[in-house]
Amino acid sequence: MTLASLLTRPVTIEHRSPSASLDKYGNPLAGTTSSTETVGYLEQTEAVEVVVGQETYTSTDLLVLPAGTSLDGSDRVVVDGERFEVLGAPNRPWGPSTGEHHVEARMKRSVG
Repeated sequence: MTLASLLTRPVTIEHRSPSASLDKYGNPLAGTTSSTETVGYLEQTEAVEVVVGQETYTSTDLLVLPAGTSLDGSDRVVVDGERFEVLGAPNRPWGPSTGEHHVEARMKRSVG
């Protein structure tokens, strides 16, 4: 099985750019958001139930994307209608003869 055969789920990456403008109190104004469509592989790696007045379920997932995909820690990702936050900087495994092989990112999703 090849990596390309696993990258089949539609993925929307929401890129957020901060605004350089400030409001009258000196706080940054909302930036702009753009989105990119791609395909990927998503696998849950951990699920935790946190109870704080109500039930909240948090999961950590591994997202694998094609080489060259633009993704950083400020982006959000939508897969199957669920929104995930990128945890930290994505990993970009590299081969000396092939270059970047794919992009891996840890994702967090909270429900509840």
